[in-house]
Amino acid sequence: MSKLLTLSELRRNLSRQLLAAGIEAASLEASLILEFITQLDRSEQILAAEDVISAATAKKSNDIVERRITGEPLDHIFGFREFYGFDFRINKHVLSPRPETEMIVDMVIGKTDKEQKFTVLDLGTGSGAIPISILKHRPQAKGAAIDVSPLALEIAAQNADHHKVAERLHLIEGNWADDIQTQFDFVLSNPPYIDKEHMENLPRDVADYDPDLALFGGENGLECYEAISPQLSHLLVPGGQAILEIGYNQAKPVISLLKQAALVDLQVHQDLAGLDRIVSGRKPCEASTKI
Repeated sequence: MSKLLTLSELRRNLSRQLLAAGIEAASLEASLILEFITQLDRSEQILAAEDVISAATAKKSNDIVERRITGEPLDHIFGFREFYGFDFRINKHVLSPRPETEMIVDMVIGKTDKEQKFTVLDLGTGSGAIPISILKHRPQAKGAAIDVSPLALEIAAQNADHHKVAERLHLIEGNWADDIQTQFDFVLSNPPYIDKEHMENLPRDVADYDPDLALFGGENGLECYEAISPQLSHLLVPGGQAILEIGYNQAKPVISLLKQAALVDLQVHQDLAGLDRIVSGRKPCEASTKI
């Protein structure tokens, strides 16, 4: 009969296995695995450090470590990813939302207040993380979210229901905004932007688990921006803003596309690593009629 371990002993064992497999954030991942299994957050784990863990809990934890060592990301093992302080269900049909994409939400939240009524359109919504996070923080806002994948929209619908914003978020299956006639205060997108060369060299935990449909932006990585940009003028209200995530080397060509779409106040925004990450622009306000 194997010896039962305390929580701290189990965490150290999990961390050693992960570190031996070359996972740099081994200690953090061990804590996240235990949080998932025991429902104890990291501070609670400290308080329960000397509690004896059942054999079933130890086995479940070690099973997850074995999957992680093969390269499977924790968010896919858990079935959810934290984004903007909320948990979002994910699977192989949607891109697991990244921390840098939270910049889009930050920008919308920063330009609005809690009681303001406004509308957002998210193009290529995937899990729905962007518009749902905005609607959670802005209870008077409404939005629409489009994706070409019906399987992705199923996940987005589950997330909208879970976060109780389904009545304010209209999900649409479609190719970008081809059939949209409504205008919005904000048009947002984190489109596929990886080019052919980089697709061939993606890390295994991305290439094997995130869908190509959500990653590949064509030969030069710009195909989606070339499709989206001409639509922005009719999608935005006068004064409305477009906020698009980009690859680190795509600011100049995407800004050029937004210029061609007659947007003004074009800006490039850097992420915490100092890399170009977001471009934004505004549809000019209609000139007032002089009497």
